[in-house]
Amino acid sequence: MYKKNFCTNRSYISKLLIREGNVQKLKKEADYMRKIEADIIPKLKTIVNQELSYKDLCEAVDIPIKSGNSKIAQLRDLDMYCQIDKIEGTKKYIISEVYDEAVLRELNGNDKYQAVFEASMCQMFLDNGDNPLYVSYMDMLKGFNEVNYNFPLLCNSSNIKYLDSSYSSFPQIGQSAYKILKEWTRDRIERMNARGVAIKRDGFRLYSHFGKATIIHNVKIESEEEKICQQIWNIAVNRIMPEEWNGGWVKLDTWERFERELKKLTLEYFQGQYDDLKKIIILSPPRQSYVKEILKNLYNKNPDLKSINEEAGRKVLESRSKGLIAQKKKDKENFVEIAMKENPKIDIRKKIYNIKDDEEEIEKETED
Repeated sequence: MYKKNFCTNRSYISKLLIREGNVQKLKKEADYMRKIEADIIPKLKTIVNQELSYKDLCEAVDIPIKSGNSKIAQLRDLDMYCQIDKIEGTKKYIISEVYDEAVLRELNGNDKYQAVFEASMCQMFLDNGDNPLYVSYMDMLKGFNEVNYNFPLLCNSSNIKYLDSSYSSFPQIGQSAYKILKEWTRDRIERMNARGVAIKRDGFRLYSHFGKATIIHNVKIESEEEKICQQIWNIAVNRIMPEEWNGGWVKLDTWERFERELKKLTLEYFQGQYDDLKKIIILSPPRQSYVKEILKNLYNKNPDLKSINEEAGRKVLESRSKGLIAQKKKDKENFVEIAMKENPKIDIRKKIYNIKDDEEEIEKETED
């Protein structure tokens, strides 16, 4: 029974069974969930810090091997019991922490950080009124307090020439960190979308550059501009990306060629009005009164808003991705302190922009 029914979404199960009015079945399911916890937690503890393929992970924990959406759901189930990360550039996973039973009871069917992400999202919605949020993932990393204002500048290799040699490894560290944090953030937003906290859809942002100034224009949903942007994006994909590309990571030189093609097409199709185009996400809130209700309920759980920043730093420092494992420990620690921690002691904007005052153009911050 256990292998056939690896499901840990207790909130869903409880609501379903209560609606059916089957109290005995609800008790039986609760007992079953306790059995899973008693069985799976000891097994997870035996593989902490081991790099395992998905198949080996399933065998170690004694759960069925799945594929597609079932595999994604299964890994999210595991995420409720432990801190599990995919190792960048490989097909392997690593578990760095197994939560104890007290934490699991407090989570009540949710994972350790979701409530904090949702509290932050609701606050962003309230600050923005009843309007949708037009955001890049870089915007979201800053909005969720995973990184600080130095992060995008230090991810941009063209800015490093204005800094001393101690920053030379930061762009590579930053790009690898960005991949890790973007996937973490994307997953949290997808969960919010599934839970109805925020409705997510793709969108576009157009740019105009005038000397040192960069003007952004968020494209309205279902507008004629959006249709043109969609056409530009599709043409660039067909010209540059591999046939099997589905939106995932590609080699840096491929991505840079893709970006150059987007810029060329944007200038052409918008007749010089805009000179760059990027995809963003659009997050739509529920009614403002309901957002306040969600936020009140979340704060009743006392979410530690600093925990996201601390966990983001841990992910970067302990990552076994190819882009980070080769970097010196001290360089990674300095990057986290300067580019990610709240209230950094060094303001990279001043270092770069002060030097650039006599230059022809100020580089814009890196965005996705």
